[in-house]
Amino acid sequence: MDEEIKKALTPKEAKKEKMRRKRQLRKEREIRKFCKDTANEELLFRFMKAYSMNESMALKTLNEYHIEITRQQIAYARKKKKEIQASNKRKRMLKKERKQRLLQEREYQAYKADVCLRFIETGQIDTLEESEIIREEFF
Repeated sequence: MDEEIKKALTPKEAKKEKMRRKRQLRKEREIRKFCKDTANEELLFRFMKAYSMNESMALKTLNEYHIEITRQQIAYARKKKKEIQASNKRKRMLKKERKQRLLQEREYQAYKADVCLRFIETGQIDTLEESEIIREEFF
């Protein structure tokens, strides 16, 4: 049957098919090499990370190659994924807070410059806060 398919294909198509099979075999060898130690708790998580797959795709792929995954490995992968998501959320929040603080600092500096300029031009001080700013800057 394989010979019949080969005869039906043009030389260009046959070459493409041969390359596809080579890639498939290389991928299979790579996955089998990666998954030598199936008892390792972090196998599924490492596989998901290495091949940029979500859990269901990773399980499906490993199942295609008859690699058994335990409940502990699934639980470990989910736990690590949640930890990474929490860490990323923390980083985003810290970045947002830093950005907000910088914005507030810039606004305060602009306000300070405005108060000083007004004091120099008119000698006018409206609030206690402004008088504190003037005292810090000039005296």
